[in-house]
Parts: sequence; structure tokens; C-alpha cells
Amino acid sequence: MKGILLKELYLLKKHCGIPLFCLLLFLVMAGGTMGEQSFMVFFPFMYASIIPVTPLSYDEMHKWDEYARIFPYTPAKLVLSKYLVGGVLQIAVTLILLIISAVKMAMAGEVQVLKLVAMAGLGLLIGAAFGGFNLPFMFRFGVSKGRIAYYATLALSVGGCLVASAFFDVSFSPEIVRMLSVGMPVLWLIPLFLAPLLYVGSYYLSVALYKKRYR
Repeated sequence: MKGILLKELYLLKKHCGIPLFCLLLFLVMAGGTMGEQSFMVFFPFMYASIIPVTPLSYDEMHKWDEYARIFPYTPAKLVLSKYLVGGVLQIAVTLILLIISAVKMAMAGEVQVLKLVAMAGLGLLIGAAFGGFNLPFMFRFGVSKGRIAYYATLALSVGGCLVASAFFDVSFSPEIVRMLSVGMPVLWLIPLFLAPLLYVGSYYLSVALYKKRYR
């Protein structure tokens, strides 16, 4: 497993420099608009979830699936490597965005813990849903055909966020946070539990589809 992860790190370093730099820019923009544009807050989670597709496309291009059969790598481990990359990126996005947002709140005079928890939980849930939906298609049909699902999900997600931002108040305003924290504070924790369950479920689905593709 260590060898597979080293390969993933090499691919990220060689081919994902620009996507990772763009992700950092999105994080800065999201932290700067915290509480004003919820779409920008969630976009880094969505973007981070599709970065593992780039190493997967290079694996497919260079016939890595065929070479991997020479080594003692099970399909579950090959799939797990991509999910670990996506999971680490999601956690990194969460921590960086929490730090940026907390610093901004501290400079404004008040650190709203519930607001940070809500942002992290919903962001992780969106990232898990976005990546968890696309990766099984990639492992079953390949990156080229799987991109159809990716573009469809991207269009629906971006369109949905824009429509919600235009017609509904979906920002984490102090009034909304205060109202929900008094009425139903437990709800803030639900996305934090749903996100890993959704991501793990997607992993097992990808393993089953990948085995079916290369059996």
C-alpha cells in the first residue's frame, strides 16, 4: 500500500500542480467571503473532490491497471489509494478554511464555533457527495466515459448553488446561526456523521464496480 501511495504523491506532484494552486486560491476566496457567499465557501470542497480524477486519468492512459496485476495489489487497494487522496484533500480544505474563517471572526471580535461547525460539516458532506457520486462511474466505465457523470454533476451542483443563492438566504448569517443553535443544535452535527458514511459507502461501491470491470 505504501508503494501505491508514493505513486499517487508522484502523480500529484507532477501533474496536479495547477489544480492544487487553484484549490489554494479558492480557499482564500472562500475564507474571505465567509458568511456572504455560501457557494464560494462550498466550492473548494467540490473542487478538491475531483482532483483524484487527474491521477486516475494518467493511470488509465499508461495502462496502470494492467501493470498493477503483476504486483500484489488488490482492486480494493487500488481504489482505496484514490479515495485516500480525496479524503486527505477534503480534510486539508476543512482545516485551512476553518483557520482562515476563525482568524477573520477573531479580527471581527467574535469566533462563532457553531458557524464553523456548520460550514465544515456541510462542506464535507458536499465534497463526499460530489466525489462519492463521480468516482464509482470512473472506476466502472473509465475516465473518458465517466466524465459524462462528472460534468453532469458539476453542472447540477453549480447551477443548484447559484439558484439557491439567488432565491434563498443560504448564508451563515449570525441571525440564522443563533436561531438554529437555540432550536435544534444537534442538526449541526448530522453532516459530520453523514459525510464519512457516504464516502465509505461510495468506496465499497467503487470496489465492487472495479472488480466487475476487470474480473
